[in-house]
Amino acid sequence: MNRNRWALLNKISKTQFVLRDLGLFLDTHPQNISAIKNYEYYQSRFNELINEYEKMYGSLTPKLSDSSERWTWCDGPWPWETEYNEEM
Repeated sequence: MNRNRWALLNKISKTQFVLRDLGLFLDTHPQNISAIKNYEYYQSRFNELINEYEKMYGSLTPKLSDSSERWTWCDGPWPWETEYNEEM
């Protein structure tokens, strides 16, 4: 996997972690305006990163399989395949 693809996946992963962490915080502090604004920012950023990745490399989830002729979600590489792990 090339470095740009790996870097983008890393950004997506980190942003998703921040969203989960903020979500947990908001479960116990639902009126914290600062946390809500941060959550909204990171949700927007997460969506941008996902869109960027999918335009360049294909779908990250099966919901966006792009063909009615063939199930394209299975087009590799999968995370556990050698090509992906070489850059780790």
